[in-house]
Amino acid sequence: MFERLISIAVIVIIGAFSRKWHKIDSSSLTKITLDIFMPPLIFISIIDAEIDSSLILHPALSCSVVILGTLLFLKIISMASNKDYMRYSMPIAFMNSGFLAFPVAESLGGIKWLGPAIIYDQMMNFIIFTIGISIVNKGVSFSKRIFLFLLNPVLLAILIAAIWKISGTGLPHSIRSIITLPANACIPLALFSVGAALAELKSASFKKIYPAVIGRYLLGGSLAILYCFVTGIHGYVAEIIILSSTMPSAVLSFLLPARYGLEADYAAGVVLFSTIAYPLILPAIIKIMYFFA
Repeated sequence: MFERLISIAVIVIIGAFSRKWHKIDSSSLTKITLDIFMPPLIFISIIDAEIDSSLILHPALSCSVVILGTLLFLKIISMASNKDYMRYSMPIAFMNSGFLAFPVAESLGGIKWLGPAIIYDQMMNFIIFTIGISIVNKGVSFSKRIFLFLLNPVLLAILIAAIWKISGTGLPHSIRSIITLPANACIPLALFSVGAALAELKSASFKKIYPAVIGRYLLGGSLAILYCFVTGIHGYVAEIIILSSTMPSAVLSFLLPARYGLEADYAAGVVLFSTIAYPLILPAIIKIMYFFA
C-alpha cells in the first residue's frame, strides 16, 4: 500500500514539473482524460463490479448529504455572523472524488472499489455543475447545466455499462481487449493531470486558507461518518464513502470561479494546501475506514 501511495505521489509530481518544463495545457489534458480515457475505465469497472442497491444508493445519497450538509452549515454560520461565508464554500464543500479518489480506492481495494467511487463522483459532478455553478454564476440557466451534464461521456459510459450489465450479455473478449487498453492508462494520466493542474495554482494568504482546509476534512469526514452510523452501512461501500468524503478540495472549485472571471486565488490555495496535507492525514482516514469494514 505504501509503495502505491508513493507511486501516486511521484506521478502527480511528474505532472507538475512537466507542466512547468513543457508548457502543457492542463485544461486540454484534463478534458482528454475525462472524455477519452475515463469512460472505458468506468465501463469496465461497472461491468466487473458486483451490483447491489448499496452500490448505487448509498454512494450517491451520502455524497449529497456531505456536500449539501456542508453548504447548509456554512449558510447557517453566514446568517448567524452576518458574514458571507458562502463565497468561500466551493473548496470546502466539493472534493476531489475522481482523479485522486479513484487511484487511492483502487490501491486499497482493487477494481471492485471503483464502482461505488464512480457513483459518488458522478453525484459530486452533478451537484457542482448545478448548485456549484449557481454559487459562482447565477446567470447560467439550470436547463443548460443539466444539458451539459447529460452529454458528459462519463455519464454515458455509466448508462451504457448499466444497461449492458442488466441485459446479462457477456462482454466479448475482443471488445474487452479494446476497452481495457485506454482504461489501464486512465489512472496514471489522471494523476498526471492533477499534477499539471496544481502547477498552475497560485496560493492566497495562508490565514484565509487553513480554516478552509480544516473545514474540508473535518466537515466531510464528520458528515460521512454520521451517514454511515445512521444508515448502518458497513463494508467496502462504507469505506469508500468515508474515503471519498475526505478527499482534498476539488480542482473544479478553482476552475469554475476562474472560468467565469471571478477571484479564484483563495480556492486555488485551498486546493493546493489540502492536496499537500492529504498524505499526512490519510493514515488516520484509513483507520476510520477500517472501523466500518
